[in-house]
Amino acid sequence: EQTWYFPKKRIQAYLASYRHGASNYARMLGIPAVQANKSGPWQSEFPAFFPPQESTFGGQSEIADSDGEIRAELGDEEDIIVADVLMDPVRKRRKLPEEATRWGQWISPAPWEYRMFWIFETFGRRSYARSKRRREKARAVSGGQ
Repeated sequence: EQTWYFPKKRIQAYLASYRHGASNYARMLGIPAVQANKSGPWQSEFPAFFPPQESTFGGQSEIADSDGEIRAELGDEEDIIVADVLMDPVRKRRKLPEEATRWGQWISPAPWEYRMFWIFETFGRRSYARSKRRREKARAVSGGQ
């Protein structure tokens, strides 16, 4: 969903960055691959001074054969997919092609906002560790131990 800080164009770039990830990995590695993504709405409090967020997980789960052919895929709906794939040792690559590391840790060009994830993760880790509410709930679930 579009927000004041993520216009529609940036959201589309984000979704495109992981579309067909299983197919890309399967093609590069020569092995079947599965991309299982969440779909549907979510809302969460963010740590520190960040405002609460509401958005939608984009889905795009897929199963790709060892040649990169997509055997089953989903859009943004919640469902189950199953597919037959070929485990062919001849297709398996023993050395990664250059394109596998072209964009660093990402399979395809990633939007610049990805470089900010470490900030949210750091704040999140600190907030989680310091959260009195989390500790109280954890103690309640564990029987107070």
